[in-house]
Amino acid sequence: LIGGKRQYQLYAEAMRENGQEPSARPLVVSRAVYVAEDTEREAAELAPFLEYRMRTSREMWAAATGRPEDPQRWQYRQPFIGDAQACIKEIQDMAASIPVDTLVFPGIYPGQPLSSAMAHLEHFARQVMPCFQGAPSTL
Repeated sequence: LIGGKRQYQLYAEAMRENGQEPSARPLVVSRAVYVAEDTEREAAELAPFLEYRMRTSREMWAAATGRPEDPQRWQYRQPFIGDAQACIKEIQDMAASIPVDTLVFPGIYPGQPLSSAMAHLEHFARQVMPCFQGAPSTL
């Protein structure tokens, strides 16, 4: 699932309409959370890579389905960019709003320099991940 509460509700309704209980299957949620020391500067640096990713994703969706994707869904394809505390709160809020079993966090964007991605991943590992030690193993 890529999205938030609205997308989960659509997923749950579709599962029930097809005779299945949504909780019977593990729910994997993908949400980009980007730890930044300087949010504005790093958001500006990421902008060209994110634009490329968004444009190609929309093109692939349209080619595969013959229709544009729901624009509200795109907000969840944009990474949440903030300091460590804001990223921790974003993850906690997401996990509280939908029954997440596993969270997946993309770590690099097409064209992004490896050094930039590694710095982000190191911040995430040192400043965010420790807050979730002791959480269920899939979260």
